[in-house]
Amino acid sequence: MQTDSTPYSPVPTGRFRSSEWAKVLGHLLIGWAALLGLYFQTAFSLVETWSRSDTYGHGFLILPLSGYLVWRERHRLATLVPRPNSWALLLLGGSAGVWLLGHLTSVVVVQQFAWVTMVAGMVWALAGTKITKVLLFPLAFLFFAVPVGADLVPPLQDFTAFFTVNALQVSGIPVFWEGRYITTPSGRWHVAEACAGVRYLISGATMGVFFAGVVYRSWTRRVVFVLFAVLALILANGMRAYGITLLGYLVDHELAASADHILYGWVFFSVVMFLLFWVGLAMREPEPSLLEEKVRASSVGEADLPSQGEWFRRSTQRRSFARMAKTAGCGVGVVALAPLCVMALSPSPPTSLGPSPFSLVVSSPWHTLSDYAGNWTPHFEGADTVLTRTYTDGHRQVHLFLAVYFQQQQGRELVSQTNSLIDGDRWELVSESRRETLVENFPLTVKESHLRSEVAPRLVWSWYWLGGHMTSNAYMAKLLHATAYIFGGATEGAVIAIAADYSYSSAEAVNVIEDFLQHTSFLQATNSSPKA
Repeated sequence: MQTDSTPYSPVPTGRFRSSEWAKVLGHLLIGWAALLGLYFQTAFSLVETWSRSDTYGHGFLILPLSGYLVWRERHRLATLVPRPNSWALLLLGGSAGVWLLGHLTSVVVVQQFAWVTMVAGMVWALAGTKITKVLLFPLAFLFFAVPVGADLVPPLQDFTAFFTVNALQVSGIPVFWEGRYITTPSGRWHVAEACAGVRYLISGATMGVFFAGVVYRSWTRRVVFVLFAVLALILANGMRAYGITLLGYLVDHELAASADHILYGWVFFSVVMFLLFWVGLAMREPEPSLLEEKVRASSVGEADLPSQGEWFRRSTQRRSFARMAKTAGCGVGVVALAPLCVMALSPSPPTSLGPSPFSLVVSSPWHTLSDYAGNWTPHFEGADTVLTRTYTDGHRQVHLFLAVYFQQQQGRELVSQTNSLIDGDRWELVSESRRETLVENFPLTVKESHLRSEVAPRLVWSWYWLGGHMTSNAYMAKLLHATAYIFGGATEGAVIAIAADYSYSSAEAVNVIEDFLQHTSFLQATNSSPKA
């Protein structure tokens, strides 16, 4: 493979550089157009998410901001000659493989990350390592276009509740804390998803990274400022929640609730960002002198050499054009492999789960009620079969929810952000955790969700079933599905959830669910092997 060290052009004159840049820009446009055509659905999914989500609306600004960061490096780029690097084909191929894995598991964000990596990888392949080093920050900034951060919502909710409760206690205000619910003498507060501050965190982190790229030259200062900004934004959101509850306690609960959306929304966020930028400017490095700029540019540039004749210059240009065209063609060919594999991989025919886990064999004293009495309707989009049942032992009840997918595809996925075990009309999520349990001598890790309604609190245990394996880990479930898809295994899957109400302590519901599971032949019937 050719690398940047290959001395194919000993004539980096200004005229030569200009022609080389024209060629590399032309090939880049062709490569990016190929990426857009081959992965149009992935690119469109980015724009679609930016359009419908306020949290990720900043994605429309990422490309022009990245272009501005590139423009700021124009003087350093002017000293460099583009030299294609075939090693970048490994990055393009690896990214295409990751995209294929994301497609097989229907994880859109993985496909989007892989596509943006391919966009940046084209620059490395066609312009070379030295130019990529200069453009490393603008290229890395492109990844902020990928809509990520939804998984941060639950831990941020928990931290906000923890911070608020401790701040209220330090202030001497009596408080009762139950998961994500905070009760003070003035009323009850719920740390909802919107209160987690993920929207402010993502937008603030994006602005902080851009600010660091413009203001600082040192990577150390950039990293320190971004980490400081992220920490400050998380703490500021905790202060915002504390301020709201304090206002409700001292003044009026309804007034505080309305102020949360009017005053403590983007106005509070703007003040925090202003203070962050003010601190960031205080850490600014002194402006370099003209001599320092020249030395800095020459450290990554090429020294001009005298021309060795028109014939030699044209010969070098022809060779460089051929090499660039070859690299571009190979790059497009490599990234085209993943979509071709998708076309070649025919989905395995739907298979039946058989009588299990549809028909659980329940032994006495547990038996099925004729009517479902769960008052609980989880949402799993596109499921082929949905089953709800209530079981009783004469005194206690458990409620079973089962959603089965015989053939998963985009929009009909077992693991998806649109799926939820929480019926938002009647139930609210208090907290979530993991619990180790033993069912018929099989260790099983379940997701434990505490719900509440106007009637009674409820405990829910849930996990996934995929091709004979059980897990409560969503990422493991996706991996099991991808493995089955690639190697021709059973791709059907199901989510199983068992719920029980309690009066005073969730330990009551734990005992009920464990007793119910001990009186079923669930694991033997599915021939499952639980996995963490």
